Amino acid sequence: MNSKRFSTFEGVFTPTLLSILGVIMYLRLGWVVGQAGLGGALLIIVISNLITICTGLSIASITTNMRVGAGGAYSIISKSLGLEVGGAIGIPLYLSQALSVAFYITGFSECWVAVFPAHSFILVSLTAWLLLLAISYTSARLAFRLQYLIMAIIALSLVSVFLGKGHLAAAGGLSLVDIRVPFWKVFVIFFPAVTGILAGVSMSGELKNPQRSIPLGTLSAIAVAFFIYLSMAFWFKRMAAPGELIANTSIIIELSRWRLPVIAGIMGATLSSALSMFVASSRTLLALGKHRIIPMSLSFAGVNRKGEPAVAIIFTAFLSLLAISLGNLNRIAGVLTMFFLITYGMLNISVFIEKGLGIVSFRPRFRVHPVFSFLGSIGCFYAMFLINPFFSLISALLIIIIYAVLLRRQMKREWPDVRKGVFIFIAEQALKISGRLPYHPKIWKPNLLVPVLNGKGIFHEVEFIKAIVAPSGRTDFFKIVPPGKPAQELQELKESLRSRLRPLREEGVLCSSVVLEAGDFSQGAKLVMQLKCEDCLPPNVLFVDLDQDKSFDPLLKELIYTATDYGLGNMVLRLHPDFGLGHKKKINFWVR
Repeated sequence: MNSKRFSTFEGVFTPTLLSILGVIMYLRLGWVVGQAGLGGALLIIVISNLITICTGLSIASITTNMRVGAGGAYSIISKSLGLEVGGAIGIPLYLSQALSVAFYITGFSECWVAVFPAHSFILVSLTAWLLLLAISYTSARLAFRLQYLIMAIIALSLVSVFLGKGHLAAAGGLSLVDIRVPFWKVFVIFFPAVTGILAGVSMSGELKNPQRSIPLGTLSAIAVAFFIYLSMAFWFKRMAAPGELIANTSIIIELSRWRLPVIAGIMGATLSSALSMFVASSRTLLALGKHRIIPMSLSFAGVNRKGEPAVAIIFTAFLSLLAISLGNLNRIAGVLTMFFLITYGMLNISVFIEKGLGIVSFRPRFRVHPVFSFLGSIGCFYAMFLINPFFSLISALLIIIIYAVLLRRQMKREWPDVRKGVFIFIAEQALKISGRLPYHPKIWKPNLLVPVLNGKGIFHEVEFIKAIVAPSGRTDFFKIVPPGKPAQELQELKESLRSRLRPLREEGVLCSSVVLEAGDFSQGAKLVMQLKCEDCLPPNVLFVDLDQDKSFDPLLKELIYTATDYGLGNMVLRLHPDFGLGHKKKINFWVR
């Protein structure tokens, strides 16, 4: 079955917009205006949306440079920074999405019970949970088509709001001096309203044209939601006094032209957010399973005949049911928000790194100046510590632990990423700086140039060389071969030389190797020495093993004199004829 089935409007714009237009718009925006005043509320809305706009621009840029695939934000981060980083972000992102289903269902149930007090809260929650499970399991297309109905209800509720009348009396006995909340605490209350921008991105694996749909749908939804929030802030300021807005968080129902559409809008907003997260989280779990990131990956990696990730949906449903049964999840809510913000921050960092490194392959059709990605990442991490420094540290620690576990698994690479480019960039910048600084013997450390003369070569002394250069020295091995060897044979020699150096690399020793064709050994060795001594990281010691083939002794003697001419030190190894390295307790050496 063709999984590419959703358009921009259906697959990205609608779920993203409905995720942003949630209960905070209905039940907290008036409180924000009351606490911070119109100017402060507008500033909070602008700052919050600047973070999401920067993140949206980063998403738009990076998705026009790659085939996103299934998993949305997880896929983007994995293909940019590697599977380990993607998995470290993807696992908590999935948990946040899955547990968010429980939060939205709880919000829906609270609103329902407020309207129908005789109804059981638990029964309402279970009914909503079963309904969402049935819709998600049946078809994601059905879920998105139901969101058209919800969007229509929300639109009607907004019409009722803007046609409303300010008829309430000021709240008696309410002192604003006593109830004012600091600006940044008000910001913290509002900010989760704009953290739903990944709802459409998570459907990346099922979009007809993700490279077009994700940028267009995400940025359009952010822009429309931004305009609605600004308009609502002006409306609240005009319709009620600050004391009324602070004292009554559901005042929007009383101020609207018709109560019923607004109540339906609040319920629809929570229900649509829960449905979006239900669908999106199962797709994230599907991608984690396909890439063997999580236990029992094969179970979560499959889809049914309709193209739905059935097992992932069922698992997500029971995880959300467990969260609903726990009742008060306020202590977990902070951690969930942290994971969303970390994901947004990493998306911005991915774009900033790829653009900042000057990688030629990063040529997105949607170009964004790296300053937007940088500001987006700073804004995300700053907002995290504003909201809750303790949960921020817990979230960061958990992601580091997951990353360390995945790194130890040495996972199979399914696509190239930019991590090596990052270290190359750092090394290039360090070399530029070090090239401008004077040399002093104080910083000397052993950097060996080692000739390999025959098949056995120096490799029986690798452990000895490691003892000399570890932990921070370097080794450069070279082998001279006669010209005219077939390319395949030459490549096999290079591979053999590299494989013999694996014990050094596994111990963290920086080493390189080269096989050079030359008419004779002396000519080739001098050429290698000339090139290496002009290198950015030149050797400073020639290491010679006199226990190799005796016929090479005259050549090694000449090589030692040449090394002296080039300013290299000389280290000559001659082992005991009977005991070799002996008991490895003492080393006798002579320094001229």
